[in-house]
Amino acid sequence: MVARVAEASGSGSKVQLQSDVPGFHTSLDYIPFDFGEDEEEEGVGASASSSVGPRIEESHGWDGANTSRGSSPGGRGKKRKREDVDKRAKRRELARGTPWCADVDFDQCRTVTDILHEELAAFEQWISPSPKEHETRSMVIQLIRRAITSQWRDASVHSFGSQNTELYMPQGDIDLVVVSASMENQRREGALRNMAACLRRNNLATDVQVIAKAKVPIIKFVCTYGNFRVDISVNQTNGLEAADFVVSWLKKMPSLRPVIMATKLLLSQRGMSEVFSGGLGSFSVICMAISHFQLHPKIQRQEIDPSRNLGVLFLEFLELYGKNFGYDRTGISIRGRGGYFDKQARGWLEPARPYMLAIEDPNDPSNNICRGSFQILQVRSALGGAFDILTSAMCERAHEM
Repeated sequence: MVARVAEASGSGSKVQLQSDVPGFHTSLDYIPFDFGEDEEEEGVGASASSSVGPRIEESHGWDGANTSRGSSPGGRGKKRKREDVDKRAKRRELARGTPWCADVDFDQCRTVTDILHEELAAFEQWISPSPKEHETRSMVIQLIRRAITSQWRDASVHSFGSQNTELYMPQGDIDLVVVSASMENQRREGALRNMAACLRRNNLATDVQVIAKAKVPIIKFVCTYGNFRVDISVNQTNGLEAADFVVSWLKKMPSLRPVIMATKLLLSQRGMSEVFSGGLGSFSVICMAISHFQLHPKIQRQEIDPSRNLGVLFLEFLELYGKNFGYDRTGISIRGRGGYFDKQARGWLEPARPYMLAIEDPNDPSNNICRGSFQILQVRSALGGAFDILTSAMCERAHEM
């Protein structure tokens, strides 16, 4: 069902691939949604394994082996045929673009919301970074840290954002901040350009961009090791506090993770996950999910266990922010027990753009973390469209059960 959501961004029945979306880069480690159900059996295994990358093997351990059993006649022959059927079904599942479903037993599900719950749980396990992936990114950060501290002795380099929370997509950006008193005494653009030159000298950076006139000046580059996209800012420590806040919430309510990961993928595939292009940033998505869980009446009354109702909660998340939320007047706060506030009373209502989303920074109540998301109407449309597609798919599935 998650794959059905992807079809909304493409023409016809196929999803628009990442390379077709501005600002979105293709990665072999990304989930393909462009296979049909009627492909020939020959070559399906090869095409699926080359498309979905190594995470299938890491997450599910499927290798297509065990072909020596059931070679004798009689009962063993029947067993061999059953195994062949199971293998074909698994290969077709992979070719359908949903490798995370390969080992999910949907026959045990009584309702379509149970099916969606199981698929979301499996998807979160499949898409989440493996220990090896996280270790590789940590090694890249250490190389960058050594290069910078070799020139600025008082500097310390810290990761933040999705790198710390482990909520990043495959090939997601690495966000770093350099804390240095000596850099604070320099012109920010000069410090960034000196840092860029240092990274080039150490053969760590290609495609370097110094964005000095943004509200938060940064260096953007591609690391030569692993081809990771890296953003570095200077003395902007609020990101470190935000990462600690998110980690504390994920420990308290692990059920947030599948909802966040599915929403991030949905927005990424539509080129709506970058704030600089008007999309919705990762921290905003996280705050929206936290608010949804905080204010959900059945969670508040402890009538449902979020860890057993992911399908319902994800659907209601899409419906809330894609259909029902009052963007024109209402802002979101997740401090304390969470709540909504009046944008006009707070002074956050923009007469020219009343539809803008307002989310209070939990670590700085004067800061609206969404003020740069000027494409919020497109984001809302994407979330609402995903809700329509999922509910339609669930109705079809319900008639089949």
